[in-house]
Amino acid sequence: MASRSLLSGLLGTTSRSLNNPVGASTTSVTQSSTSIDYDTVTTNMQVINFIEENYGSHSASKDYHNISSDVIVYNSMFNNIQNILNKITTPELVTIITAIKQLLTSSFNSLSLHKNTIVQNITISTLNNQIQEILNNKNRDVLLKQNTSGNLAITQSFTLAPVYNYYIAIYGMPLQGHGFNPLKISYISEILSSLDIDPFN
Repeated sequence: MASRSLLSGLLGTTSRSLNNPVGASTTSVTQSSTSIDYDTVTTNMQVINFIEENYGSHSASKDYHNISSDVIVYNSMFNNIQNILNKITTPELVTIITAIKQLLTSSFNSLSLHKNTIVQNITISTLNNQIQEILNNKNRDVLLKQNTSGNLAITQSFTLAPVYNYYIAIYGMPLQGHGFNPLKISYISEILSSLDIDPFN
């Protein structure tokens, strides 16, 4: 489309967009919003680093016992990330911050799933012990009713506190010289207490 200059009366050869007849460039506006979004994200790096260090890294390394179960801290982090998302529009940054928000949520949920798994293992172990105790007592009654002769052997056994038994069942026997991990013992103790099982008796 040709346009006639009002000043010179000559025809111009510049074509103009129907959507934007003035011809103003949107590149500077896009660069400006991207710059503002980038600044928004970088000023909140403390929140992002906290999520990575206290949720993401523990979940990735399967150290679920190190993930905080404090709902107040989780809600605070979730709200901070959501506030960042509400302020930015650059698609690439929105994708990254959304991934961080999902990392936070999935890590917190993995803590609950891990606790539920331990609770199920404890329940199964308790039921197996009860079944074994019933079978042992049945076998004992049968042996006492029979007149048998033979050798007598005396053995001494000891019982670990429940928290240590479940530790070994869940995490395996600690390496020689390393002992039981106190954080994991505390984690299992908390779960046992929630099930009304005394962890140390």
